[in-house]
Amino acid sequence: MTKIYLIRHGETEWNRLTKLQGREDISLNQTGLMQADKVSEYFCDKKLDLVFSSPLKRAYETADVIAKKHDIDGVFTLEGLIERDYGQASGYTSAERKIKFPDGKFEGMEDSELVTERMMTSLYKIARENTNKSILVVSHGSAINTVLAYLSDNEIGSGKTRLHNCSVNLLNYKNESFSIEYFNRDVL
Repeated sequence: MTKIYLIRHGETEWNRLTKLQGREDISLNQTGLMQADKVSEYFCDKKLDLVFSSPLKRAYETADVIAKKHDIDGVFTLEGLIERDYGQASGYTSAERKIKFPDGKFEGMEDSELVTERMMTSLYKIARENTNKSILVVSHGSAINTVLAYLSDNEIGSGKTRLHNCSVNLLNYKNESFSIEYFNRDVL
């Protein structure tokens, strides 16, 4: 069986301010760096073979902290792990979005089904190419939630689960199928 630890990146200043980040390339703040360091401790008694990340700084920086703590040489980036594009809503706080987009529709926002498709394609690629390994994958809240919704028949995930920064979700891959062992585990 292949294990994929799917983690949301650490906190950024925009997270703290409730700004929607989407594809904006924001670095971790000090809290986020501490969270990445702390979540790396969760894996002290677990074997990690490889680390993958979204190419956005906040995810890559989180993955890099964990990889270095576990003597893993390098982080592989996959474009398919990138956050959902929120179009015109990117950069606005939750209060600002309510005023500017009262209908909740953001022009230019990436369709949820497309996010799910590219995330699942990436996870299948990782799992198929790394049989019987333990793999860390760092991505983003909305992107991870689409995976959780897809794998749980919408019992959890998008619209239902508020993923914490650096929360851990464990997916098991066996016989060409994923299952969720646990989700949104706060280890900080």
